[in-house]
Amino acid sequence: MGNPSCTVSDMEALGKLAKRYDVPFIVDNTFGAAGYLCNPFEWGANIVVDSATKWINGHGTAMGGVIVDGGNYNWANGKFPQIDGPSEGYHGLNFHETFGAAAFIVKCRVDGVRDLGCCPSPFDSYLMTIGLETLSLRVKHEVESARRLAEYCRNHPKVERVSFVGFESHPSYANAKKYFRFGSSAVFTIELKGTLDSTVRFVESLKLAAHMVMIGDSVTVVTHPASTTHKQLSDADLAAAGVTPTMLRISVGLENTDDLIDDFEQAFAHIG
Repeated sequence: MGNPSCTVSDMEALGKLAKRYDVPFIVDNTFGAAGYLCNPFEWGANIVVDSATKWINGHGTAMGGVIVDGGNYNWANGKFPQIDGPSEGYHGLNFHETFGAAAFIVKCRVDGVRDLGCCPSPFDSYLMTIGLETLSLRVKHEVESARRLAEYCRNHPKVERVSFVGFESHPSYANAKKYFRFGSSAVFTIELKGTLDSTVRFVESLKLAAHMVMIGDSVTVVTHPASTTHKQLSDADLAAAGVTPTMLRISVGLENTDDLIDDFEQAFAHIG
């Protein structure tokens, strides 16, 4: 799923394209909530990456990332000598000959630890596993709540448009219905009527929802990309990224949905 556009690619078509040209199909499945909402391996993915900081952890208490190798790609096709060839760093070791289907993920592990030191602390790993225990319960509630909040925003007179893949009007509706459990994620965007300044004032007026740049948290997060994550971009680059001055990205958390709607309502009252 695109961020912040929330578009959903046709994974099955991309998987077939990758297979035709014999290249690995790699999917960032962060919005798929560790496979609970979307499982790219079912549609031809070879490798899946996931920001574990988001839904896997779910509480903003640790940072991490995950690489999952499906073991379903032929690394001995002559295109990857660093995997199916002698490794200078490991005394001529051929990862494919030695580890077979696990060649890629073994190389990621040994090179990553040696060159980058990417090894999570035991406590961070513990926090991630604790988060996994409640992932399905959290995500199901968040998706249901996101749909209700998106419906509220769609009918609000101060909202110009709502981009929620669970609505039939969304260009990615068919793909979301095909690839995502429940047909959507817990993230959507809205554009307010008004200006950049009035949009910032709305965000700063929220009391329950948090003003951060996080997604997949237990707390509902409202992000204003134009003044935060994408602030460094030119007007032309913002337009190319689909970011407008009044766009807000909303990642719904575990709060009571009625409380979130009340919070949005009082914030709307602050922008005239």
